[in-house]
Amino acid sequence: IVKGDEKLSDTAATSKVIDPGMFGNDSVDSSDTSKNSSSSMSIDDMRFLKLIQKPIAGKDARHAPRFRRESEMYPAIASLFRLVERLICKFAILQDSTQKKSPSQSVKVYEKADVGPKDSDNYLHIDLGLFISDMWKRPAFNDRAVKHNKGPEIGAADPKYADIFAVVEAKISEDDQVDAYKQLLLYTYNIYWRQHDRRFAWGLTVCGTAIRACIFGNDGFLVSDKMDLSEADGRSAFIELLVNMAYCGREQLGFDPTIRYNSVRSMWEIDVFNDSDGTKTTCEIVSVMQAAERIFGRHTRCFRCKLPDDKNGTEKDNDGDSDSNGLGHFIVKDAWAYAEGDPDSPGFRDE
Repeated sequence: IVKGDEKLSDTAATSKVIDPGMFGNDSVDSSDTSKNSSSSMSIDDMRFLKLIQKPIAGKDARHAPRFRRESEMYPAIASLFRLVERLICKFAILQDSTQKKSPSQSVKVYEKADVGPKDSDNYLHIDLGLFISDMWKRPAFNDRAVKHNKGPEIGAADPKYADIFAVVEAKISEDDQVDAYKQLLLYTYNIYWRQHDRRFAWGLTVCGTAIRACIFGNDGFLVSDKMDLSEADGRSAFIELLVNMAYCGREQLGFDPTIRYNSVRSMWEIDVFNDSDGTKTTCEIVSVMQAAERIFGRHTRCFRCKLPDDKNGTEKDNDGDSDSNGLGHFIVKDAWAYAEGDPDSPGFRDE
């Protein structure tokens, strides 16, 4: 689903190293851990075994749930993500020793499950949340004084939509797949609302032993083929997904490269392009005036900006806030534009 172009050889090698040694073949038996584990696997690592157990003989997998409640699935799903993430990091160390390309980031799971993000506009709880390893370095858009979060790593804190990379929705049975999609739709629009540098968002569903990855764009959402954790091919596809996420560029994870945090200036900035002459102007974001309100649509955002060297834009009033008259300030509108022409024609921008 995500390919890192020039790094494909590294991701393929990582996937092949991880899968055969840790997950065994198709005949996974949760009661027999000897052939599926090593001496380095902890109790937390072993929780995923029940999740990938093959269906009971003679019964449909959708009607033979391994868990009585959804909450019982959360530790198993989390342990699977953590195990694969640790193995990717371990293999990266081996790659460094052979001068190969290391992962750009890693996908981690929050420690807390079934929790309502504090920056949500509703009281809905998400089952599990994923975040990117370096997202904790991104201060809030309106927090100009903070360069880096010096507190504990983000995974130990309560999930916030400002930091969540993807929501994971769990269901006991594959019969509930449609309901899982509906709940992801309810949660994911908060990611657009809180993350102003997101072009598209990811989501995952775990229904029974079936994992599906979703990409939410501005005009719809795409769903991957089923990755059945009870089968070796399904587990391999899931591991390949996480490996490719670790190696791919930030744009492929859904982040807008034209909106970024400048750690040197302690300021968010946005690139503005002039279509007439092709020039680019980098502006500093002073505040967010309009956020993306919906999961689908043009995702219109409006920022109050100033030029980096514009001293008028930094004047303060008596309260210490930006000048109320807006001296040196202007509005930048960021939105998906309606495309004209044939999208299949040569040179047409793939947006």
